[in-house]
Amino acid sequence: MPAPRKSVAEHRLTSTPVWYDPSSPDSGEVLAGNPKCPSGLSKGARSAFKKLAKLLKDRGQLTAGDAELLRIYSLLFDRHERAIEAITKEGEITSYTRLSNRGEPIQVVKENLWLSVAQESESEMVRILDRLGLTPASRAKIKRVKPRPQSEPFPVGSVGWLLEQRKKEREEMERCENVQINDA
Repeated sequence: MPAPRKSVAEHRLTSTPVWYDPSSPDSGEVLAGNPKCPSGLSKGARSAFKKLAKLLKDRGQLTAGDAELLRIYSLLFDRHERAIEAITKEGEITSYTRLSNRGEPIQVVKENLWLSVAQESESEMVRILDRLGLTPASRAKIKRVKPRPQSEPFPVGSVGWLLEQRKKEREEMERCENVQINDA
């Protein structure tokens, strides 16, 4: 664990250089974020990406830095689905034809090759879920992320200010409509 960061005043007192930007509020907390779903994912992989992202977001643990782990998990999920389909179709034990040392074809019964693909995908998926804090053992180790700070209010009379006012009015009207419907 690193030593706590010295303040600028402590650096001046001890005559040491300040190696960080004192104007940036670095509390060591990770800000929440929404990773973008990468293009090129299949339909099944895309749904796995969105499902995990939503789960992490609901828990308050989703950051933009999770995108690559979610992408890899999604690809493994898709690979695992294809392997399970092949195993279901061919069976766990299949017969293969191979040639003997005399060149004669011989039927050999052995484990389906897709079974190892499925098992490797499963173990990698569990490792990724563990890193994301989605297993019972790792759940307590993962901290909630700090919500993004609210943006500065727009200057009165600006376009942004007008849009905010309209948004507030619409929300108020919807709230009033819901109250009237519930009272009836």
